[in-house]
Amino acid sequence: MNDPSRTYQAMVRELYTLGMFLATKKYRFVRLAYMSFIVGLLISGLVLLLS
Repeated sequence: MNDPSRTYQAMVRELYTLGMFLATKKYRFVRLAYMSFIVGLLISGLVLLLS
């Protein structure tokens, strides 16, 4: 890693890989949690209106 351009390319590749990991693994579960919360709110609102 004596060449600065190769070091830069390795850093960019690593950052891209970490970003893709976050987007595919971590934020998928966060999105699922928010969606289940919103669906629960909508269902409870419908039940409240119908009763």
